[in-house]
Amino acid sequence: MKDLSFFPCISKGLVAVLALGLFSAESKASVIVEFQQVGNNVVATTSGSLTKPMTPPLTIADGNGDISGSFRTLYYLPGTVSLYSGGQAFDMGSMSTPTSASGDPFGFGSTLYLPYSLPAGSSYSPVTTFVWEGKTLEQLDLTNTPKVAFQLGDQTITYVTVAIPEPGSAFLCMAGLAGLLYVMRRKLKTVRA
Repeated sequence: MKDLSFFPCISKGLVAVLALGLFSAESKASVIVEFQQVGNNVVATTSGSLTKPMTPPLTIADGNGDISGSFRTLYYLPGTVSLYSGGQAFDMGSMSTPTSASGDPFGFGSTLYLPYSLPAGSSYSPVTTFVWEGKTLEQLDLTNTPKVAFQLGDQTITYVTVAIPEPGSAFLCMAGLAGLLYVMRRKLKTVRA
């Protein structure tokens, strides 16, 4: 039997390197807004997290379900929100106001919008969906992504376009898989015979 005593040294070294990497890395919070073409509509969903700033908000507002989108704004505000200044919104081209939105309060403009009830310093992972009915990714100027849409300190909101394969590509992939399975089955039959 081989002597495996060197493995504990390797595993201890690996744990030390990983721990050093984790503790030395900056804590960066970010939200990704993924846009995809779904039929005749564009649908965007959020993922990731932001940290509510420790500084007092610029103001507090009741969103009343407001929805907006423009070349420097995207938000859905179903309840009371805190507005934090000091961030920068970047030009997003010809973005327009979504037809509908649902989920958690989330957004940005010249300020960052976060739920009022969230304690300062808390992490917030919004699950928000925006829908633009009758629009294409090209009409919303979302063909060249990723794009950083908003930044506040080390926190960012980034737009990403998710490509969904067209039906023709999916058919070709399935046909290739069926052919591969057919060849494997024939080879298996000849091996057994």
